[in-house]
Amino acid sequence: NSTLLEKDQLSCKYALEGYNFAKNDVLFVFSVLGINGAPIEVARQGKELGLKVVGIGSSTYFDEKSRHSSGKNLSDYCDVFLDNCVPKGDAIIKLDGEINAVSVSTSISSAIIQSCIAEGIKKCNEDGIDIPVFGSGNLVENLENNQKLVNKYKSRIRCL
Repeated sequence: NSTLLEKDQLSCKYALEGYNFAKNDVLFVFSVLGINGAPIEVARQGKELGLKVVGIGSSTYFDEKSRHSSGKNLSDYCDVFLDNCVPKGDAIIKLDGEINAVSVSTSISSAIIQSCIAEGIKKCNEDGIDIPVFGSGNLVENLENNQKLVNKYKSRIRCL
C-alpha cells in the first residue's frame, strides 16, 4: 500500500528513468514529513541528474529520523525547500481522545505549487519569454493548442 511504499526508497528506484530532462529543468518533490525513503530517493536522483530540486513539506519534522539509507532528509537534497507549515500528524482538528483529523497538507501544498506556477508564468511574461501553457481540456478552444503541446513534449514527459 502507499503508506509502506512511501517509506521504502527502493519503491522508486526507477522513478526518473525514461524522462528526457533538459538543462534548467526543475523537479518538485512533495513529502509532508520529508523523512520517508521514497521522496528522499527521488530528490537524490534528481540532484544526481543535475536537476534543480524543490521540496515541499513541513519543517516540523526536521528533528525526526530519516527513513533513507543516507540518513538525510528531503531538505538535504533540495536547492529550495518550501515549508508548508503543516503540524505534526498532518491534522488540524483535535478530537476526543488522542486522534486528530482533517489533513491539510494536500490543500496547502497544492496552493504552494500553483503559486509557484503563477509566479513563473508572471516572471516569464515580464521577461518576454514565451512559455507553453496547457489550457483547460474541457474548453473546445484549447484542444488544438493542447494537442500541439502534447506532440511537442511527449518525448520528454512520459505520461503525456
